[in-house]
Amino acid sequence: WRDDRLSFNHTNKTLGLDSRFVDKLWLPDTFIVNAKSAWFHDVTVENKLIRLQPDGVILYSSRITSTTACDMDLTKYPMDEQECMLDLESYGYSSEDIVYHWSESQKDIHGLDKLELSQFTITDYRFVTELMNFKSAGRFPRLSLRFQLRRNRGVYII
Repeated sequence: WRDDRLSFNHTNKTLGLDSRFVDKLWLPDTFIVNAKSAWFHDVTVENKLIRLQPDGVILYSSRITSTTACDMDLTKYPMDEQECMLDLESYGYSSEDIVYHWSESQKDIHGLDKLELSQFTITDYRFVTELMNFKSAGRFPRLSLRFQLRRNRGVYII
């Protein structure tokens, strides 16, 4: 995101900031909508990265592990294909306050070709940007990463 108050022009270099600086920054209140559990990594230090660009753009990255829910239609089991999602949303800022979008330069998942799942093969994925409408609270931005999964059938064929 961009915070013009943090822009500087005495250099064109990006500044790497100590993770302890995070407490002094405004952070979006992003949460994982379909998380069953999640935690931040903090061995041996908090796994957080902050970079500040001269134009006030902030890159904030934090290492998180999460187990997420995925509703499955098992009527064609074991010949089934499923779609699972990782949904990220603002908890308290509506679409009038904050805008989420996938960066064009980040629309790739590194290491997916090496990922091995015991029961499924990831056949495709896509990035989706949505506005979720909640009658009592308003519209909230959501980013979804949707995975197409095909069940590995070899174990079921005799």
